[in-house]
Amino acid sequence: MVKSKGSCLVSCFLVFLLALLYLVSPQLASAGVPEEGTITAYAWSVWDEGVLAKGPVGIAIPEGDINLIKEDSSVQHMQGGDFVESIWYTVDHDGRLFTVDCDTGAYTVIGSTGVNELTGFTYDCTTGIAYLSNRNNLYTIKLDTAEVTLVGEISSGAIIGIAANGEGDLYGLDIVDDQLYQIDKDTGAGTPIGHIGFDANYAQDIAFDRTSGVLYGTLMLDARIGGLYKFDLDTGKAIELKVFDADIYLTALAIPYIKYTMVAEASPSAGGTVTGSGEYKPGTVVTLSADAAKGYEFVNWTEDGAVVSTEQNYELALFEDRHLVANFKKIEVEEVSPDPTAPDPPKEEPKKELPSTGTQGYLFILLGCGLLLTAGGFICLRLTKQS
Repeated sequence: MVKSKGSCLVSCFLVFLLALLYLVSPQLASAGVPEEGTITAYAWSVWDEGVLAKGPVGIAIPEGDINLIKEDSSVQHMQGGDFVESIWYTVDHDGRLFTVDCDTGAYTVIGSTGVNELTGFTYDCTTGIAYLSNRNNLYTIKLDTAEVTLVGEISSGAIIGIAANGEGDLYGLDIVDDQLYQIDKDTGAGTPIGHIGFDANYAQDIAFDRTSGVLYGTLMLDARIGGLYKFDLDTGKAIELKVFDADIYLTALAIPYIKYTMVAEASPSAGGTVTGSGEYKPGTVVTLSADAAKGYEFVNWTEDGAVVSTEQNYELALFEDRHLVANFKKIEVEEVSPDPTAPDPPKEEPKKELPSTGTQGYLFILLGCGLLLTAGGFICLRLTKQS
């Protein structure tokens, strides 16, 4: 089949137009439809001399596309951030603790920590303890008052961000020796894991996706070119995911984490007791137990009417909200019918009792020779000697 000259020109023009759009707007070309598994993280743009204004932003992970939520230059340097349950907490360079509304970008000041030059904030969801860092030290912080307690020195360099994973392990990034550190939560001491692979500088932050266990960073190279990275926790190496436009500084990086709800109930409610209900991190192996009440026995576990297990102790990994029912039934007691062919039981002879009439209130005196003296005369008793 031979194509016409006109159709060839149209095809060439369309190819040229698509290529031009790609060259003019690389960010637009790479955005497209978010890939399956995209996470919406949050951060704070702290530099207003580039293409992105100051203020809170949403950032797609792992694509790296950025969306400005609200232009806001009222905070000089928002530094560290993390989610506590569903709330985004941040700290600024001047030592204040904030909460930020992810939808509107509006922030609320909780209070001053009294510690200047703060660099990082994170929350240990396994213990409910929040931590923050300045250049060298690790602190704990009370979220309602912003009161801090010194834990200890992490390193003698410059810790720029800290992050806790879903198991409560604490990490930090030092931009003097460009090392990723693991941090002892009890002493604050940092142990270097390895070099990240380049010279990091200026404002940046790190945060865990607690669902996957991946540590991400919005890092800034010494050449003032930043990007989205993920870390190899065994070697410390930072792996590039997306290069940002020049002079985009993102700090207070926070990745929402979710908990799934397990609901376990008994049917009928009088049939027994069940345990295992609660909120759990994704992937947690939950054990459901069913104990039958007196007069009942366990049958099975069902979900939406479908049988999922016949084991009283049922284990399952939680990756979504679940609602399971432990089913019990009454134990039926069988009535035993008499055997018509069985012989009748022997009849008992009725006991013969002495008449009581006229004996009440009488005096009985046993005499010798087998005589019983009563008020009405003598009764002869026959005594038999037993050998």
